[in-house]
Amino acid sequence: YSYCQINDISLDDFADWQRHDKAAAKSARDKVKGVTFGVPGTMMPAGLVAYVKKNYGQVITEKEATHIRNKLINEVYPEWKLYLAQTGTLAYTLTGRVRGRLTRLGQLCNTQFQGLASDGAKLCLWRLMRAGYRVVGFVHDEFLIELPIVPDGDYSEPAAEIERICRDTMTEFTPGVRIACEYAVATVWSKRAEAVWDGGKLVAWSPRDE
Repeated sequence: YSYCQINDISLDDFADWQRHDKAAAKSARDKVKGVTFGVPGTMMPAGLVAYVKKNYGQVITEKEATHIRNKLINEVYPEWKLYLAQTGTLAYTLTGRVRGRLTRLGQLCNTQFQGLASDGAKLCLWRLMRAGYRVVGFVHDEFLIELPIVPDGDYSEPAAEIERICRDTMTEFTPGVRIACEYAVATVWSKRAEAVWDGGKLVAWSPRDE
């Protein structure tokens, strides 16, 4: 959504671009995505350039970072101006958790959204385990879950249930905000893994599929 707002294109046009050139669309989206994540954390252009390269493997210039940052806080999300103007040594999440002794604006701002996300993720982890899922890892914002091999190779049912638990749990922490989760079933853990559908069945992705 942010990419479309910044580049003045419709969601339908971007979806069409994804269908025709998935790699190029993802690369363009990741450049903006990195800036979108960095700005509310108080990053400035030079920091955004480094952040986008390190975390998304994309290259942008300080001029591009400045343009995207300015458009984000002036046009796309003007409320961010107020958010970034905060001061204080205490931060609160919407759940009531308090973080004190803050010395930097980045700590104040990050706690309010990343801290809230971590609150929701912890409850989600507990609910997944209570539902009987074997969670073997939690990396940043990603659950790694072992599933038993199914005879017909169709993992759509457990994937849908896991997605529902994650989505419904986070919705409790961010009422009024649309929550979506992405998932993939894979034979190994890889950041390249993606959902693979075969005749309506969600099947396991493998590195050899590439």
